[in-house]
Amino acid sequence: MAETIQQQLQQLVLLPEASKVNHNVTLANESWQAGGLGTLKSQNEEIIEQLGPIIQSVYRTGKDELFKKQVALFAAKKDAEILKLCGDNHQQFVESLDHLLKIKQNTNDLQEKILNLNSDLQNSGEKVIKSKQELLELKKKYRNIELALVAAKKCTKVVYMISEFEEQVQSKLYYEAINTLEELKDAYIHRVKNYKLGGIIAESFPEMGKNLKIAALKDMREWLYGLKTFMREIGSYLSDSMSRRQEKWNIRNRNSNNTEYVSSAVQFVLDEETEDDQELKIDLKPLYMCLHVHNKLGFQAEFTKSYANDRKAQINLVMSTSENLFSNNLNAFENMIHDIIGFFIIENSVIMSSPDFRSKTDVDVLWDFVVDSLSTIIAKNIQQILEQPTISSSVKSILTGFTFTMEEHSFDVQKLRELIAAIFNS
Repeated sequence: MAETIQQQLQQLVLLPEASKVNHNVTLANESWQAGGLGTLKSQNEEIIEQLGPIIQSVYRTGKDELFKKQVALFAAKKDAEILKLCGDNHQQFVESLDHLLKIKQNTNDLQEKILNLNSDLQNSGEKVIKSKQELLELKKKYRNIELALVAAKKCTKVVYMISEFEEQVQSKLYYEAINTLEELKDAYIHRVKNYKLGGIIAESFPEMGKNLKIAALKDMREWLYGLKTFMREIGSYLSDSMSRRQEKWNIRNRNSNNTEYVSSAVQFVLDEETEDDQELKIDLKPLYMCLHVHNKLGFQAEFTKSYANDRKAQINLVMSTSENLFSNNLNAFENMIHDIIGFFIIENSVIMSSPDFRSKTDVDVLWDFVVDSLSTIIAKNIQQILEQPTISSSVKSILTGFTFTMEEHSFDVQKLRELIAAIFNS
């Protein structure tokens, strides 16, 4: 009976003795995967259901005390098996646990090393990023330097030409200066038009042209002022030349029976082969230079008007000298006549060399003004002139030579002839 109970209790064990360990592990895994405690509970319920009929049979036959003893023996046997199993696997468990602790320690060390490595990588990354940023800044600066060098090369020639222009103006090389300015405008300013300097230079062109115009006009007016002495020399030279020719004409006329009038222009042609006069050289370069500058800058009309006003003021100044003209030596009157001759000879040269700039009509207006002014001056002093025969004769001679000289240069002298005839032939 005892053996039967042991067999029945043994049958309650789910797995054979040989596979208890593996079964326990598998059961634990299956229990964990299948839901843990729920699975174990269902298995216990099955064991209790199988144990019920056994217990019922034991109590029905009165073998309960025996059953208790067998259960105790079975439990003791299983405890012994558990102790044996634990004894057998204790060293392996300890070694496994020690191995696990070492793995944990190694894991902690590895984690610490990884953290340190990560920190080092982050620090290195920050340094790399910083270095890259510095490299980008250096590349940007290098690019800016390259662009600055290119711009400087483009601007150097322009700045040099501006400096050259200023030097040419100061040195009164106006032809060269106007060419430099035109070259700057046409050929070089487009090189720097995209830079701020280009805008500044382009805005300065009108001022540069104005400075050049002022400088050339100043030199021209200095030249005009210097003409005051030169035109008297011209007048004196031409008057003396005309006096010499008049003497020849008078001698020729006294020895000839021809009483017809011959103009001074014809007489000049007759005497051209025998007269060895020095050629007059009138330097008009300052005038032409100033005219060229104004023409290139687009101010020719303005300069033409300015020159006409200056010349008108100059001849007005000559004609304003009316005091003591007819004193004993007549020097003042003779100088005025010489100034008039020189003035119109210069104007005639300007007309011949540049008719588009100075028209004969404008000069004829001034000539008519001079003739009228001269007539007025003589009329105011007519009594003083006629009271002294010597002065009267000298004034007539001066006016006659003046008439011949101006006629020789194609000026209308009809009013002068009428004036001489009215004063001295009445």
